[in-house]
Amino acid sequence: MPKGLALLFAVIATVLLGSISYFMAAGQAGMAIICSLIAVLFMGFGFAVKARMRKKKG
Repeated sequence: MPKGLALLFAVIATVLLGSISYFMAAGQAGMAIICSLIAVLFMGFGFAVKARMRKKKG
């Protein structure tokens, strides 16, 4: 995976995890749950992209 793409995935995942903390502190449990689901799906997507690129490479 190119370093730029990996950095993008890492930054977005960090923002998503930070938003979970913010919503928990703000007492908005529904938004925290939604952000948690989005974060899990996004990280899974990142792993899938990495595996697809590794498989295509050789």
